[in-house]
Parts: sequence; structure tokens; C-alpha cells
Amino acid sequence: MRKIVSLVVAVALAAGLSAAVPANAKTSARPTVTLRAFVRAMLPDAPKNFPSMRAAKYDSDTYYVEYTVHPKAAMGPCSKCKIYDQYARGTYKENWYLQDGWTSTWTVPRTESYVKTQLGPLLSGFSLHRTVKYSYPTLVWSGPHNTWVYADFYGKGFTLRVGHDLTKAVHVLLPPSKAQLADLRSASANIVRLAVPAGPDNFSTLRASATKKNIFGSNDYGVTASFGSMLRPCTISNIANGFGYKDFQPKWTMNCHTIPMAGTKADLEETVRSAVWNALPSAFTSVTDASALLLDDYRWDDYNNSLSVSVSSFEDKGTVSFEVWITHFLPKP
Repeated sequence: MRKIVSLVVAVALAAGLSAAVPANAKTSARPTVTLRAFVRAMLPDAPKNFPSMRAAKYDSDTYYVEYTVHPKAAMGPCSKCKIYDQYARGTYKENWYLQDGWTSTWTVPRTESYVKTQLGPLLSGFSLHRTVKYSYPTLVWSGPHNTWVYADFYGKGFTLRVGHDLTKAVHVLLPPSKAQLADLRSASANIVRLAVPAGPDNFSTLRASATKKNIFGSNDYGVTASFGSMLRPCTISNIANGFGYKDFQPKWTMNCHTIPMAGTKADLEETVRSAVWNALPSAFTSVTDASALLLDDYRWDDYNNSLSVSVSSFEDKGTVSFEVWITHFLPKP
């Protein structure tokens, strides 16, 4: 997510106090504008899907396409924004929105007050809805022509989106077909059949030679096998750093993610769970203590071989994806 500038800097500049920018504030090479001016500049293009601002395709997944913003389009301060076409799925309408990130050195309540002060007068014809999740608020202004403005706060700023919902969807992510569900079931079982026997040897027979460091400093390896169109490429990791956690146990893991699918955990998880369970050797036993599952929905352990297999899920606005983990625990240091 792009971090534009500290809100302290934005307020100082808006007040004509640019010489008083704090020494520790994050600045940007692009011109700095107030939040109100920024949103005002973006709103007219929202009902038209930002055609004059949209540049090259940057990324995509099953339910969205992401574009860069033309560096000379509209307002210079948005040259590093991203534009998304998020497909219809379930009860969610297809929508287009422009996204940027704003940082703040203030507390969350003070930052929220600033956003309301900046956007309230501009969005006087919009209705405001506020929600709170994990102690951080989200503000959504809904206005004419299905246009909306969204501010999702976190500890050091907020994510800003300006967008609109399509009256009639052009792109729709449908729930998995029977053939896709069969592929998902087969792939989930094949992961277990291939990875569990390779686990005690730290998946050496499945590891690709190339490695890279992940954000935690552990080595990640590609996997020499693939599991069809319903699964992303899997990753093998050597997790050796517990960052001081007293009960840390080094381990090797192989994790495989499904593609995001239209539906819910309740609709689709049984396909993955049952396939994994039926493919497990008899030495595995189910973990039923909810406190031991942590982020897993299901887990099975083979204590004799220090192996664990788990299934977890991630739901997000009409989509769900699953992850299958196979873990080989090493002796504690």
C-alpha cells in the first residue's frame, strides 16, 4: 500500500506552515495536497471507472484486476495509486475504486477526527456509516450514482478508497463448478499423499533448488510438484528463528493455498477437510482442543514422526480460500 505523507505534514502545508514540518515526518517527492482536495479531484472519475487515469494492468486474481495510475493523469499526487475492478460475487456488486494510503503520527481517534473534518463538508450529500473491527474504525460515505468514499484506519494511518458500484455487473465470480470442486478435492488429497511421506526428511525430495528469504528471515523454497488449477504454487519453508519466543520449536513446513473462490467457509471447507482427512495415514489423530488450534480450523498430529497437518481458511467479502499446511517439527534448541 502506498504511503503518501504524514497527515501532520498535510495539515501543516494546508495551513501555510510548510517551514514547520517535523524533522521525523515522512515526505514525498510529489506535490502535497489536503485530503479534501485529493478526494474532490478523484470523485468525478469514479462513476466512469477512472478511464482517463487508468494505465497498465498491474496484478489480477480470480475476483479482481489491479491497474496502475497514469503518472500524468488528473492529479499528480495520485501517480502511485492503484485502481481496482473488483468483480461481483454472491451479494457483492461489482465495483471500481481508486486506492491510496495515508500515514499519520497521531492517535487513531485524532486521525479519524481529521478525516471527518476534511471530508464531511465535501461529502455533505452522502450518508456516513461507521464500523469498528479489532479496535480500528472504518468510515464509509455513500452518495449519488452509487459513489462512495472509504477510510479504513490502522495504527499509523488509513487506507483511502474512492469508488462506485456498478448497476449491472460486467464481471461475475461464480461459485466453483462440480468439476472445479472435484479438482479441489483431488488436489487437497494429493498434497497430503505427496508431502506427508516427504515430511520427516524436511521435504528434501520436493524442494526446488532456488531459495529466497521471506519477511521473517526464513528460507523459502519452491515445490517441484504442482496440484492443478485450484491451488497456487506451494512453498516449503525452513523456520529457524523464533524471535525470542520461549516455546519456539524450529520446523520445516510445506504450505499450499487454494485460489479465492466465490462462497463461504461453510459452503466449501468440507470439500478440503474431508479430502485431507481421508488421505492421512492412520497414525494421525485429530486435535479437538480449540485452544490448541490457534488459527487452524482443523489439525491432525502424528506424534511419532513429529508431523502435523492442518487446514485453515480466509473469508473476505464473498470470497473464501483455504490453506493446507504440513509441518515437520525439529527438536527444540
